[in-house]
Parts: sequence; C-alpha cells; structure tokens
Amino acid sequence: MALPTTFDMFWMGKLGVAALASVGIVQSLRMAMISPIIGLSVGGGAAIARYIGAGDQERANLAMFQSLVLFLLIVGSIGLAGFIFARPLLRLLGVGEDVIPLALSYARIIFAGLLAMDMLPTVSGLLNASGSPERSLQANIIAAIIIILLEPFLVFGLGPFPQLGIRGAGMAMVLGNSLGSGYHVFVLLT
Repeated sequence: MALPTTFDMFWMGKLGVAALASVGIVQSLRMAMISPIIGLSVGGGAAIARYIGAGDQERANLAMFQSLVLFLLIVGSIGLAGFIFARPLLRLLGVGEDVIPLALSYARIIFAGLLAMDMLPTVSGLLNASGSPERSLQANIIAAIIIILLEPFLVFGLGPFPQLGIRGAGMAMVLGNSLGSGYHVFVLLT
C-alpha cells in the first residue's frame, strides 16, 4: 500500500525530521521482520490456485486454512517480539537517542497491530490466488481511504480528535488496515 505510506511520510515531514526518520526506520524494520510472510502468501497462493485449477475446492480450502493458521502463529510471534524488543532493535539499527522515543511510540503501536495490518496483504494474496482479486482490491481500497482520511485528524488533532502526533499516524495505519482485514474476514466467512 504505497499511497497511504506516501501520505504517512508527508504528514510526518510536517512534524519534523525525527518523526519522519522514526516512521521510515520502523516501517523498514517491520518489512524486514515480516519477509517470511511474503513467502507464505506466495506459497499458499500457489497451492490454492493449483487445487482450484484441478477442481479440488476441498483441498483449496484446506490450503487457505493452513496458510491462515501459519500466518497467525508467525505474525503473532513477530508482533509480540517487535513490541517487547522495540527499543533494543532500534538501538541495534543505530537509531539516535534523540529519535528513539518517537520511533518507540510508533513501533509499539505498529507491532501491537501487526496481525491486523499484515493480514491485509496476506489474505489479499490468497484471495487473488483463489480467483477473487476484486475482493482483494476492495479491501485494499477501504484500508487506503481510511488511512489517508483519518491520519491528519489523529496526527494534528483536527475536529474532535486529540493531537496524537506520530502515535496518531500509527493508529491510523493500524485502524485502516484492521478494517480492510475485517472486510477480508467478512468475505472469507460469507
């Protein structure tokens, strides 16, 4: 979801260099930590597409279920580890002491919401493989619109929202992706 990330960086630039650096380093750390999930999504998607192509819906459903269980176990563990070890990970990456407080506040929100955030691209890949790319697109559009519209309100305290700064950016990212993931769950259950 490049567009919401671009807006994220735009708004963080308005808060200053430390906020911009914080979001950049945390998102880079997140991507490095969830790389195994990309492989899981591709592998699970290949199995699902193969079974559907062979006319074996039962095995396709089993492959979808197994992929989702593995996703929950792996990403749940990564999210917990990222939340607990955020400070040492940021130090390991050479983040300056002046940036760590901001990066830590953003990282903890992102890692606390990692399951919901990363369910969106994972299930999108699985749905694409199962022949439902329109559902995947719809979920991603829902998430992107929510993030783009909500973030400035949470970051700068517009309207009835409190000014949350960088934490607001993390909350908007988690909330938007959570609602997109919720749409995926709805699609899978119906």
